[in-house]
Amino acid sequence: MVTLVVKDSSDEIIFEQKLEGGQNFLDECAENDVDLPFSCHAGACMSCAAQITAGMEHVNSTLDGDQYIETDEDVVLTCVAGPKQESIDSKEDYKIEFTMMM
Repeated sequence: MVTLVVKDSSDEIIFEQKLEGGQNFLDECAENDVDLPFSCHAGACMSCAAQITAGMEHVNSTLDGDQYIETDEDVVLTCVAGPKQESIDSKEDYKIEFTMMM
């Protein structure tokens, strides 16, 4: 099971919830009435960039395998990144934490 913690640029928690998987972080937050910044929704514009502060090993940086922009190793694009399915399916509890860059 994975818990996602999202902080805004002032380090305030704006979202914290267990994830069921299968969605990118942007859509997961939107379904829970948390609006993260985005523009293209395709991993190209970098408007949705977030710095991972915990749990990078549980992040799938591109969910659909299509083209996406390369980022630093601790930065993900929330519109194309989501939790790894094996982390979601695990009986262990994991945490993914990131801070929005915009």
